[in-house]
Amino acid sequence: MGESGMKHIPFEQLPGFSRLFLDFWQGNPFFEEVFPFNKKLFSDSSGLMERASGFKQRVMLRDVIKNSSAINSNSPQKKINLEALVESNSLAVVTGQQVGFLGGPIYTFLKAMSAVRLAEKLTGIHSGLRFVPVFWIEDNDHDNLESSQTFLFSQDSQIYQTGCEPNATKDDRTAVSELIFNDNINDIISNIITTLPQGQFIDEISLLIKQNFQSGKCWTDAFIEFLEEILGDTGILFIKASVARRHGLFAEIIQKEISSLGCSDDLIQQTNKKLEQAGYHIQARSSRINLFYHENKKREKIIPLDLSMSRFRAGDSILTKEELNDLAQSHPELFSPKVLLRPICQDCALPTAAYIGGPSEIGYSAQIRCLYEYFSIPMPAFLMRHSATLITKKLKRILENTRKPPLFYFRKQNEIELDLLNQGDGIEIENLFTDAKRETASIFNRISAHLISNDSLIRSSQATEHKSLELLAHLEKKVISANKKSQSELYEKAIQAASMIYPLRSLQERIFSPVSFIAQCGLEKFRVVLNKITNETPDRHYLADLFEE
Repeated sequence: MGESGMKHIPFEQLPGFSRLFLDFWQGNPFFEEVFPFNKKLFSDSSGLMERASGFKQRVMLRDVIKNSSAINSNSPQKKINLEALVESNSLAVVTGQQVGFLGGPIYTFLKAMSAVRLAEKLTGIHSGLRFVPVFWIEDNDHDNLESSQTFLFSQDSQIYQTGCEPNATKDDRTAVSELIFNDNINDIISNIITTLPQGQFIDEISLLIKQNFQSGKCWTDAFIEFLEEILGDTGILFIKASVARRHGLFAEIIQKEISSLGCSDDLIQQTNKKLEQAGYHIQARSSRINLFYHENKKREKIIPLDLSMSRFRAGDSILTKEELNDLAQSHPELFSPKVLLRPICQDCALPTAAYIGGPSEIGYSAQIRCLYEYFSIPMPAFLMRHSATLITKKLKRILENTRKPPLFYFRKQNEIELDLLNQGDGIEIENLFTDAKRETASIFNRISAHLISNDSLIRSSQATEHKSLELLAHLEKKVISANKKSQSELYEKAIQAASMIYPLRSLQERIFSPVSFIAQCGLEKFRVVLNKITNETPDRHYLADLFEE
């Protein structure tokens, strides 16, 4: 149980978490050097005040945030937080991600609420300081295929994949900030609404979707507005990376990266060696230039054309080193950071005290302390977001009927089926047939030992052994099939539970949009559950019953 009694599962019992993340979560001393500010965050008020007073572009930051989001402008808490961010005693608790259709996966909202909770906690700890939750929208990104996709589930718990742009491909390098919904979105939204679980809250979520995802609207705006609607008056502020780029909030990082070509890459490679020597997998790869070039609404790689890095290809342009440097000085808005430089640009644009991230973000953030030092940007604390699986009424009934806890379903489907099969007739089928095959092979080995001088009999024995094992395998399939038929209802329910708990062999929070859940429990209840989860400590995976009082 969590602090308030919420059921939970330790991270190490779940699949899909890297050794680096688990060691980080368990407090391995190795990460005290990797993330030096993590322990100081809750105690070093003077250090935090120094960070706050050292940030000098607050008025421009306020303008960028105002230009990033217009909805809920009358939100009292949002107005308070925006004005607080202008004051020299304020710091940001930041989280963020790229744009996602229908709000992206559930973890989008867990991230946002984790930032809200941490900002509240830090404001209560550090007298004289204000902490403001900020969500960084990485819409400079060009992965519009991923941004266009979403996963829902239907009334009968079938996984339903759809997208806002049927023609989106991985080859399209158009920045997401440039993308606009076309007329296809109306039919797509209609299909989504008919697919969702139908109940008393279907009209509420249908209206919310229709209002936010309309033809002619920018993908980024729809994403922000949808998040603001669901998160309500939490006061979290949104900043578009594309607007920050165009306003030059991280121009100095761009200019230094290009004026000192390859330096950041060399530093990252040194850090990577230390991580690999400690036995950790490298999460993200660096480049000789950790930047993209924006041209004609597209985001292009900057590729050196020679070892001396004197000429480069960027989209359709061929640029010399001098031309690239001149562009960085005169038009830094033409460049955006790659993944390992993004946190540096983000924390140049914001007075960041802490960043809330998921396991993969914690992983690649372990590579970049050297970059904070190189670019003279204060490195924030890096902390985990909350993590949860949402339990619907139907899923709760299935768990009761199958008499299996949620942890049982965090596995491959064939493993679940085998366990249920063994449970059904009380015989460990797999072990039984494994033993039978082993004993059959042993018997034929003993027979063959007496046939050393007779090649014909040896061949006959081998053929008979092969045929016997084939017959055993055939019988095994028939036994499994017969048991499956006799327990078809149990299997069907188990598969539905697995699809809900561990869809596509991944945690639910990483796959499903919250839309299907809101259709069942309603927007207000969904907010209550988010609050309940994020009132817990973010050091375990929670099982959140959407209908528990």
